[in-house]
Amino acid sequence: MLITTMEGKTLSLPLGTITRARALDGGDWIVTDAQGEDHRVDNAAWKTAVEGTPAAVVPALPGTYLISSSEDTNAEPKVWRNNVIGWMISADTEVRPIVVDMSMIIGGWTVLHADGRVERHTGESWDRLDLWLADASGR
Repeated sequence: MLITTMEGKTLSLPLGTITRARALDGGDWIVTDAQGEDHRVDNAAWKTAVEGTPAAVVPALPGTYLISSSEDTNAEPKVWRNNVIGWMISADTEVRPIVVDMSMIIGGWTVLHADGRVERHTGESWDRLDLWLADASGR
């Protein structure tokens, strides 16, 4: 993952070459590269790099999905599924699902595991999909 700095010129730093990062008041960061040079990075770029850079990756079991719910045309609950292809331990030590569209995990995620359990990123869990769907749809 590359971080683009805020120094008036475009400079991208590979996350792996950053030796130190220090938070500033207001949310920006000062990062020090492997040559000892300091660079200012905005909070959004830093957060994206740290959350999206895997330190380790393991494959997901077939039948693992990110899920969300909505209503179909008959106002019945509907479950949308997106394949989870793996799990990453990010540079910030959090475990996150790997999906084709990573925007699916922004703001949190809910996963249907291959064994039928449903788990939210917060740690909440349900033994079965129908129990989660009842909670999600308020039924």
